[in-house]
Amino acid sequence: MKQQILVIVTSLSSTPNVFGYKTKDAAKEGVQKLIKKGTSPNSIIVAQELPMNIDIQVDVEF
Repeated sequence: MKQQILVIVTSLSSTPNVFGYKTKDAAKEGVQKLIKKGTSPNSIIVAQELPMNIDIQVDVEF
């Protein structure tokens, strides 16, 4: 699993937009482009994806 930098743009009027980037530099450039297009910096969230392998075991009795 490869890690990604996620850029999330939130809005009160619509669903959030999520953009995935492979490097920090690409994410930084993407954020700069969003701000130049008029996106408020307060509505931008930058996060790093944490890849995990999760095994779930469920035991159910009736």
